Order: sequence, then C-alpha cells, then structure tokens
Amino acid sequence: MRQLLIFLSVVVLLGSVALVQAALPSQMIRNKGSDTMYKVATTWAEAYVQRNKNLDKKRQETLQGSLRGNYVPLEKVEIHVTGGGSGNGIASLINGHSDIANSSRAVKEKEINLAIQMGQPKPMGFIVGWDAVVILVHDKNPMEGIEVDQLRNIFEKIGHVTHWKQLDTEFAACESNQIKRISRKNTSGTYAFFKNRIGSDNVQFNSEMDSLEYSREVVNHTANTPCAIAYAGMAYITDGVKVLCIKDAANTPCVYPSVQSVADRTYPFARPLYMYTLGHPEGPVKDYLDWVRGAEGQKILKDAGYVPLKDGPSFD
Repeated sequence: MRQLLIFLSVVVLLGSVALVQAALPSQMIRNKGSDTMYKVATTWAEAYVQRNKNLDKKRQETLQGSLRGNYVPLEKVEIHVTGGGSGNGIASLINGHSDIANSSRAVKEKEINLAIQMGQPKPMGFIVGWDAVVILVHDKNPMEGIEVDQLRNIFEKIGHVTHWKQLDTEFAACESNQIKRISRKNTSGTYAFFKNRIGSDNVQFNSEMDSLEYSREVVNHTANTPCAIAYAGMAYITDGVKVLCIKDAANTPCVYPSVQSVADRTYPFARPLYMYTLGHPEGPVKDYLDWVRGAEGQKILKDAGYVPLKDGPSFD
C-alpha cells in the first residue's frame, strides 16, 4: 500500500494574540480512498504542509525582540494519505478508521444505511473537482473512436465482441486480433463508474480480463499490450497509449475528453471527484477541505490534470 505521512503546522490566529504558553498536541487527519485521486491528494497534502510552514514562519518573524524568543509553534496536524480504492476509503470512513474518504464515485445508499446502522453521522460529500474516465488503446491501434454499446459488448460477460476485426480494426502489432481487456479491481470507484455507465451496477464483466489495483498500472499495461483496451482517469494518460473519442450512440458525435467537454457535459464519461466526511466537518478537517476547494487547492488540481470546480459543470 502506497502511503504518505505528512506533518503539517497549522497556524491558528486568535485575534491579535501572538503567543501561547505551550504547544498544543498534534492531531491526525486520516485520508484514504480513491487511487484516481491519490496523485492529487498527496500533492495537496505536500502543498498544505509548505503553506502552513510559511505562515508559521511569517507569524514568528513579525514578533519583536524578547517576544520572538517566547514564541511557541501552535497546533500541528498530521495527514496520513493512502489509496486502496474508493470503496475501501468509504468503508474505512464508516468504520471510524479515516477522517476523509477520497472517492471517484458517489456514496451508495447501502453505505449510507450502514453508517447510520453503526451509529455514525450520515456521510457528507464535497465535490472537489472533475475527472473524465478515458478509453485507452495501444498507440499502434488505428481505431479513433468507439460507441458505448461497443464497450458494453467488449467488457460484459455476455458481450459478443472478442476481436478487433468485429469493430473493423486490424493492425500488425496485434497479430492475434483478439481484444485484451484491462480493468481496475472491483473496489475501485472508476470500476464502479465505468460499469454503471456502460450498463448498470448489475452488469457482470467478462472474467477473461486483467484486473489491476492502480490507474498507473492500467495505463502502463495498455502501453505494453498492442491488443489492449482499457479505461482510466484522464490525469494518468502517458505516451504509448491512444485516447479514443466516445459516441453515446451511433448517430451522436464522437467526443474526446477535455476541460470543455467535461464542463459542457458533452463527454459521456465525465464525473465529479468527492471527499467524504461523517457529518459536517469541523476543525482542521474543515480547514483542509476549505483549502482544497479554494483557489490554491484548485490550481494544484488543474496542474495535476483534472478539471477544477470553476471549469466543471454547473448544477444551476
């Protein structure tokens, strides 16, 4: 399990009071979940560390003479960031083992009911950005676009599309012409989103499929497998793979993922990214969520390859 343990110095300004008699104890924020969001979650945490260190240093430098010698750093917060998938993150939150769950899907009704049954507050979700699930093939594959119905027939257990020639595609790099399916594991929010989008939660996937833990593994495996087709978050696109445009139906435009197509909802596989807490967040957890959704956090999100809130769809 990849993880990042980050120590933050959180500055709390109490009016004009600049001194305290003793340092406050540290507090842990446990942040677990979506692998799609892991890259930006760790970057957020690192930036938040530096931001608060800078604030603390600036505050200390404003003190004069003997006052500076009496300065004691204020409350420290540790942020423990781990991946594991959206489902595992939400389960950890409900069980009281995490304070924030990162999720690339909305919480399920059965998860809400489980939290209530366990005496926990109802999970509260905050959209922190937008993503697009992209359809990937090897860069030698001449195919340019695909229909949602074709994806269903490739990935479903009862689907009848097993070879590229059934989609009018043949190329030398894929000698067998047999389609190689690559997927995320079933604890992944990306898995749940893709499954629902091509059919429903009740769709059964073909068992002849490589199921991988991490988005980066999916992309790398696709780049090294000429006959492959896969899906992943748009922030993980690298050289060696080709992104296909998607048609919702045979008579609709084929749309590529972009900031614009996510914002105007023309890209069929656009989705919000969430951070969940149990009930209304308070204290350092609220401060951190506010920062993530603010200007500094959203710039980091955009630089990491996601779509920030201001550029995402409107729900008005």
